[in-house]
Amino acid sequence: MMNRFKLPVAQVDHASSGTDYETDAPCAARTVPSADKPHDPSGSIDHHKRKLTRTWTAKEIALLGTVSDAQVAERIGGISFSTVQKKRQELGIPSAMPAHFPWLPEHLALLGVLDDAELARLTGRSTRAVNQKRNKLGIPAARRPD
Repeated sequence: MMNRFKLPVAQVDHASSGTDYETDAPCAARTVPSADKPHDPSGSIDHHKRKLTRTWTAKEIALLGTVSDAQVAERIGGISFSTVQKKRQELGIPSAMPAHFPWLPEHLALLGVLDDAELARLTGRSTRAVNQKRNKLGIPAARRPD
């Protein structure tokens, strides 16, 4: 019989495997986990199963949405950006640093009139963002002068 290391079973050190080679029963040296605790074969504690709750003060909640989530976490101290972000989202508070800023009507009017690169420079957006917005609205690209 071969094990996964391609060694005959007789050459494998069964004392380290946690079972008695003859009976395949647990060794006496091994402890049996108690019924009230989940068994972890590695012996480590699974901290991810604990759910820690945090009590937010009114002052901390007032900070949410006024500055970036990272800045709130830094000001409060001892909490992560993701904890702040989750709390802000739970309370329905919009981010102070949105991932995008809305298109102004005067910028929308220039789509297809100006070259995408030129409009990108004017609006502070990337050329790709201008191109995607123009295509989404079905506006043809501006013709370049010949």
